[in-house]
Amino acid sequence: MPSSDQINIWGGSLYGRSPLGKPLVLTVWVDGHPLEGIEAVLFDKDGTLADTSSFLRLLAQARVKAIQSRIPEVDDRLLLAMGAGADRWNPAGLMAVGTREQNCVAAAAYVAETGCSWSTAIALVQQAFAEADRICGDKALQTWPYEDTEFCLERLARSGLELGILTGDTLEHTQAFLVRYDLGQWIQVIGAANTGPAKPDPASVWRLCEQLGVAPDRVLLVGDSAIDMQAARAAGLAAAIGIDRTYAIPNTIVSRTIPPKAIDIQEMRNQARSELQADFLIQSLDALQVSIA
Repeated sequence: MPSSDQINIWGGSLYGRSPLGKPLVLTVWVDGHPLEGIEAVLFDKDGTLADTSSFLRLLAQARVKAIQSRIPEVDDRLLLAMGAGADRWNPAGLMAVGTREQNCVAAAAYVAETGCSWSTAIALVQQAFAEADRICGDKALQTWPYEDTEFCLERLARSGLELGILTGDTLEHTQAFLVRYDLGQWIQVIGAANTGPAKPDPASVWRLCEQLGVAPDRVLLVGDSAIDMQAARAAGLAAAIGIDRTYAIPNTIVSRTIPPKAIDIQEMRNQARSELQADFLIQSLDALQVSIA
C-alpha cells in the first residue's frame, strides 16, 4: 500500500495530500446528499458491482436437478426457496445473498424431509453442488460488471478513497472477477465468505476497516440486500447505501404488465428503501460522487 504522501494516478491506494501536506478532506455525495469526512467505501459484489443473476439462476437450477437425480422426492419448492423459480428471479433470495454454506444447509433441510439423516443430507447436497459447479463452469466467464462499475471504482479511487469488497461469494470467485475485468487495481481489501466472518456479522466489516486503517464511522457500505445494510448498521458505519437497479432503466418499467401510468415510481423506491433498511437508496453507482475540500 502506498504511503499517505503518495498519489498513484494509475490505481491502487490514493490517499492524497494537499500541496500544504495536509490530508485531503473528502465529501462523498450520495444522490446529492453530502457525507463529509469519508475515507473508505466497501462494496457488495453480486448485484452491486457484478450482474450475476443469469448465472446464479442457472446454477440454482443445476443444483436442484443434481439433488433430484439423487433424491427424486425433492420437488421444485427447493428452487423457489433459492429464489430462482421458473418465472422469476428474487434478488433478495437465498442464491443472491446467501453464502454457499447457507445454501447447502437450506438444501439439506429439504433433503432431510425425505427421511435421510442429517449427515447423509449434507453429504448428498455437497456432491450435488460440486456436480452443478462442473456443469455451469467458470462463474467469472459468465458474469459481467455493470456499465457503471468500472467508472465508479476508478472515480472514487482517484479521488483518494480506499475501496474494498465485502461479499458472500468466495475469495477465489471474487479475485477471478476482478482479474478478468481488470478491476483489481482499484480494490485494496476483500472480505469473502470463506476468509472470515460473513455478513451481517459486524466483525466482517470491522476486519476490513482494520486492514484499511480506517475508523468504521468514516466508511460507507454499498449493497443490494438487507443483509448488507444490517452489516453496515451493526458495524457503526457512516451510512448504509442500498442500490436497487430494478427501476433505473425506463424500458424495465415499460416491459412490465402494469400500465406505466399506474406505476408510482417514487412510492416503489421508498418501499425498496424501507425493505433494504437503507439510509440512502440509489439506482446507479453514478449517484456516488466525490468533492475535495
